[in-house]
Amino acid sequence: MTHQVSSHVLMRLLITSYFIAMSLGMIPDNALSVFLIPVLPDPLAMHAMHALVLILSCVILFNYRRRLAALSLALIVFYSSYVSLLAGGDVAAFWRDLALMGGLLLTADLSCTPNGSEQSSGTLSGTNAHGMRMSGRSSGAVCDDRAFRKDFDIARAG
Repeated sequence: MTHQVSSHVLMRLLITSYFIAMSLGMIPDNALSVFLIPVLPDPLAMHAMHALVLILSCVILFNYRRRLAALSLALIVFYSSYVSLLAGGDVAAFWRDLALMGGLLLTADLSCTPNGSEQSSGTLSGTNAHGMRMSGRSSGAVCDDRAFRKDFDIARAG
């Protein structure tokens, strides 16, 4: 049995390893605890946030509800980083967090099936919510836009 490792799996491993290391205290970052400070005292907020980041990272890593976990973690990273920036934080740290958020959004893979699982092989076909025929590989469904092109050609000629 041959097992292929895709670039998405490697990216997911790289991104989640960073967040797992951060949640275990290997990478010092207290900015994430800002997310829970309004509801919990400082030390408890830090420990709860580390636990939440560890849980979300493991959920992403093991591909169980990956999309929901990645989007939740991206939201937490953005909110915490933005609040830290407004409180006089470093712009470089904000941009680093935006890059991490971009990696999380790529990890969420919004082009795959609605439950967040990857398609292993085959093609997707059918129609989308707008009635357009969809075809293509699982890495991103491609819309059949011939009807729109025809309309565009008519508008351009007129």
